[in-house]
Amino acid sequence: MVKYAFTEYEGTFYTTSVTVTSATTYSTASDQVADVLVANKAYITVQATGSNASASGVMTFSFVGVCSDDQSYPTESDFDITVTLSGTSTVRAGGSVDVEPYSYLKVLSIANADATYDATGCNATLAYKH
Repeated sequence: MVKYAFTEYEGTFYTTSVTVTSATTYSTASDQVADVLVANKAYITVQATGSNASASGVMTFSFVGVCSDDQSYPTESDFDITVTLSGTSTVRAGGSVDVEPYSYLKVLSIANADATYDATGCNATLAYKH
């Protein structure tokens, strides 16, 4: 039997989860970046918690990437992952993303479409193996 060696990585985009007020978009600081240089595919999970039992809006996490340290991050999203708030429960959504074209990824923004309630505990986790 042949054993294969690989390295696993998992980390969050934000060291501290963020709060996105109702009907607003949170823009991410430029230093909230994940290194995906050695990955071909990554699994990204997003999460948020409504601040009220009636929270039900859609949260849109928009991601962008670059190939080199010298590039500026785009101002338009490369891809989005959405999750729908469900009261005060923490909700998560995710998917596999082809990250081969990128060296670095960041969350461009998090939009809260709930017109009334804030979303707390907003964060994104990136995991891959190589």
